[in-house]
Amino acid sequence: MISGDNLWDSIKKDNNVFLLDVREPSEFAEFKIPGAVNIPLSQLFMPGSQTHLPKDKKIVTICSHGNRSMVATFALAQNGLESTSLVGGMSLWNQVLSAITLKENDTTIIQVEKIGKGCLSHIIGSNGEAVVIDPTYPPSKYIEFAQKEGLKITCVIDTHQHADHVSAAKDLSQMTGAKLYLSKLEEYKLESQQTVDGDTISFGSKQLKAIHTPGHTPGSMSFVLNDKYVFSGDILFVEGIGRPDLRDQAEEFAAKLYDTLHNKLLKFGDDVKIFPTHHGEGVIPTKDGIFYTTVQNAKKLPLLDLGQAEFVSKVVSITTPRPMNYSMIIKINKGVIPVPPMQIPDLEMGPNRCSIRM
Repeated sequence: MISGDNLWDSIKKDNNVFLLDVREPSEFAEFKIPGAVNIPLSQLFMPGSQTHLPKDKKIVTICSHGNRSMVATFALAQNGLESTSLVGGMSLWNQVLSAITLKENDTTIIQVEKIGKGCLSHIIGSNGEAVVIDPTYPPSKYIEFAQKEGLKITCVIDTHQHADHVSAAKDLSQMTGAKLYLSKLEEYKLESQQTVDGDTISFGSKQLKAIHTPGHTPGSMSFVLNDKYVFSGDILFVEGIGRPDLRDQAEEFAAKLYDTLHNKLLKFGDDVKIFPTHHGEGVIPTKDGIFYTTVQNAKKLPLLDLGQAEFVSKVVSITTPRPMNYSMIIKINKGVIPVPPMQIPDLEMGPNRCSIRM
């Protein structure tokens, strides 16, 4: 067997890995590891099904939870092919976190990617202290990533009530003793420092400034550092914009989204870097391996050249499947219902679907 972390290390190092997904085609089409090849388990036992499998690569079998993939290793072994099974399947693959550090002058930004979903969190460091924006599970990894850079987490922030993943903000704040900051406009049932437009959050020698950026959710906040970096939550992505329909007020939210984008985020200087909380499938990071865009590049997104009325009409007409289990995840993140950590991988299974693009 191979863990998700070890598989990710092998993929990063290009260790000659062949990903064999043995789920049914409908499951594979919904959510997969990029580059994987789909041969359903039932077909693996048919004559000739393994003819095209490579004999010179490390075969890793994949399913939803690791059961079918284990059976697949035996099917392959009968034909002399060695393979390993991905522990926990796609469920635990969704829990693999990877960190890349960007250092510019006296600013340290650690971008944490949830590999299976494209979720992005950020650890921002200054003078030995750090603030974490939009952490995901498992929270212990953020402590590990921060410590590697000599940072102590003192503040934890959620930009908004997430719909596609369970927030680790409360647990991370409790584990570290850090202050928890949540938008006052999102109706949380959790104890926190309530953030409103214009608030500042201090750490080390720096401050983050909150700006109210509704459109994806009514109380979404983006956070600005040094007027050079904007952490935009789910409002503006590298490849698209936040969807306004997850609270069933699509037209009203789309109008607010237009105002947020054009009269707030795109008013920053062209060179300002924007760090989102997700990236979509197929989005390429910068040469540094970091996912971000600039205001200049964001202005070129197709939907952002429309007038308000046309923008609202177009955005409302775009239909995208909603995140799996999103209504329950919203309730969990709001603090209405508890969730055992062991249930989180299955709740989060599937792609992130918080953006829309042309």
